[in-house]
Amino acid sequence: MCKELPKTGTMVETSISPIQQELEHRENFFVPVYLGSTPINCGDHQSNDTNELLIRVFGGTLNFAYLLSVLGTIYHPSQNQPPFIEQVHSTTNLLNQIRALHCGVHGDSQSENQSSSDPNIAPTDPVVCNYAQNRTAISRYIFQNGNSILDEAQRMDSNLARNSSDYKFAQGVIVANYILSETKKENFFGKYSGKMAIQVALREGAPILSSDRPKYYQLGIINEVPNTTFDTNAANQANQGAYTHDSWAVHDIMEELQAYAPTNSRHVQIANLIDTIGTMQFIGVENVALRSQDAIF
Repeated sequence: MCKELPKTGTMVETSISPIQQELEHRENFFVPVYLGSTPINCGDHQSNDTNELLIRVFGGTLNFAYLLSVLGTIYHPSQNQPPFIEQVHSTTNLLNQIRALHCGVHGDSQSENQSSSDPNIAPTDPVVCNYAQNRTAISRYIFQNGNSILDEAQRMDSNLARNSSDYKFAQGVIVANYILSETKKENFFGKYSGKMAIQVALREGAPILSSDRPKYYQLGIINEVPNTTFDTNAANQANQGAYTHDSWAVHDIMEELQAYAPTNSRHVQIANLIDTIGTMQFIGVENVALRSQDAIF
């Protein structure tokens, strides 16, 4: 018989008290924002020089491109997904069509000042965005550590343990990451690089969050509370920085994409949770906290 798990929306982490305290200390840095008026960019925790408030989504535009690829792999197992660079291209255009979301990517001054046709650009040059730079490796990490990531996801979302169809789909997400990173490596990622992905998004009109100063934090926050985000700049100034992913924004935007790319909202929630946990663990986050409506202090 399954061990009783915490209800969805409670604070659940590997070591409850310390992480709960870490999140509680940062609660005052969560502020109201709105899709369409607040720009969207990477949760890879970089301060921007303008002190502009941002909705944080790991990878920015790239997150939606990869999420659609994972869901497409599960929904249409007999079909090859378009190469990721092509998916970035089409997804950027799609996000520009639905409304003025201002969904961007996280780069550096070099990315911002060069066009994708510049012969001086080396496609393998590293970029400061962990999500863009390491997308292939993150996908492989999710598959290789699938069991522990599923355990972490279950602690954050107890329905994964209680609902067999949810859990089966979550397992499918893990397998999809393997398919995209290994089995179809030449077809999907091919000669992918973070530099290429960012340049394609920029060429299609995605704004850029420019930062040449990478920061690393032990705490990652998955924020499910609608119309709120973490004020990264204010938190940095108070030495309370954290990686942040506004999962509520991903859910809302994917709902708006339904007419163009039909998906199941529960599937979006599960796939995005797994990808965010895997991404945070890969870049070295030691503690991942879930901020939900029930966990606001």
